[in-house]
Amino acid sequence: MLGLCGAAYALQSEATVAPPSTPTAVDPALASVPANDRGDQLVVLFGDSLTELAVADVRTRFVADPELRLSAHYYGGTELDTEAWTELYPHVGAGSVVLLFLGINDVFDGTPAEAERDAATAIDAASAAGARRVVVGTVNTDGRSPQLGDDWAARTRELNRWLREADADELRFSTLEVAPWDLVSSGHPEWLNPDGIHLTVAGAAAYAEMIHDAAQEPG
Repeated sequence: MLGLCGAAYALQSEATVAPPSTPTAVDPALASVPANDRGDQLVVLFGDSLTELAVADVRTRFVADPELRLSAHYYGGTELDTEAWTELYPHVGAGSVVLLFLGINDVFDGTPAEAERDAATAIDAASAAGARRVVVGTVNTDGRSPQLGDDWAARTRELNRWLREADADELRFSTLEVAPWDLVSSGHPEWLNPDGIHLTVAGAAAYAEMIHDAAQEPG
């Protein structure tokens, strides 16, 4: 099942090839980095339809950043355990920063416990592949489409609570950081479409800013 964000989206990949001079090679399995994105630090992004709505702005921010370069992977109905992603997590490369901006479809299609399990598996896989930081975005709790059900806010809060507790567990999840989209988007109804999930133009810009901020070194 492709989930809430829809079956109409197509798997996306950057079209241009990374220049030979980039300091760290991008695994051929990953989406290539645009030739004008030349930062030393490789960032590998996995996202759903929110990322798809924001990706043009995301790319612009990374091209303008002299330190970061982006391999972007996004698909409208994707989940943390989507097969294409589970096949790519082992290819993120040593020293990479991995951004997992997923979770909406996991909660929509399953229970919070299943989403938590899949998040842990994805974090572990990226960490085992050498990622030095794995940043996971929380899910906003404002969804109000009738198909979400009356318990949508409670379910997303449960996943977000687990993510924050995992972030605090340095022994179990030493590479994990959380990007708080639920808090960042709170109080900004103008960022969200009527379903309370998908992004307006202003929301896409805010989401792109958070993605770029998440890729940078904390502090």
